[in-house]
Amino acid sequence: MVGAGVALMVLPELTNATSWRAPYWTSLALALLAAVPTLAAGNLPRIGHASERVAGLRDLVPLGLLQAATFGLAVVAGNWAVPLLERHGAGAAVAGLAAGLILSAGIVTRPAGGMLTATRPRAVVLAGLLGVSVGALVLALPLPLGLQTLGALLFGLAAGLPFAVVFAAAQRLHPEAPGTAVGVVNGVSILLILVATPVAGLAFGLPGDGRLAFAGMAALAGSAVLLLRRAPLERDNPPSERAKERPPWP
Repeated sequence: MVGAGVALMVLPELTNATSWRAPYWTSLALALLAAVPTLAAGNLPRIGHASERVAGLRDLVPLGLLQAATFGLAVVAGNWAVPLLERHGAGAAVAGLAAGLILSAGIVTRPAGGMLTATRPRAVVLAGLLGVSVGALVLALPLPLGLQTLGALLFGLAAGLPFAVVFAAAQRLHPEAPGTAVGVVNGVSILLILVATPVAGLAFGLPGDGRLAFAGMAALAGSAVLLLRRAPLERDNPPSERAKERPPWP
């Protein structure tokens, strides 16, 4: 997410120099850099059983929706915050710096949320949802750029808070296949991104020049608070039946 946030901050200036090729050249450079540590990593421990499947998906759906209402909406907002701010008077570089906070600020709150997973998981997720909702609403309102930048910062900080809580809960529910559980939860979030990103783009053709898209994000994040009562976030939630039959790893 920091990489995506930094991209929003620097690409507007790179675009002035290289036109539409800027994101492709930077993506190529970063991919080559990432290949070095990836190839160097070896002998990684295996967790769970490769042949196992998650014993039911229903208990993971609320967690996936919470992930979608925080991480997922942050990605959608990151895609459209720059054109939103540009259409309402901000320069490309300034808009990029402000919008980049939505994606990069979570580097602070993701580990902070993880530290609170064992003690206040539900409060952490609630704070994240409310922060995302308020941050999106600030961006949707005709406010000065300084306040909208603070809204983007709040959006990014809040979106990072529930990340560790949600994934820890998913792995705890299905220790027989923790990777699959994480994949299911993240898959729900990715589905929201795939659907909501073009829908948000359509809002730029409506009155408000994109403000309706961010108002919709605020409503989605706020309404996700209703899921908190159903989401299995506490440590005393029982694991799946298959997890009871076998240890989580050899």
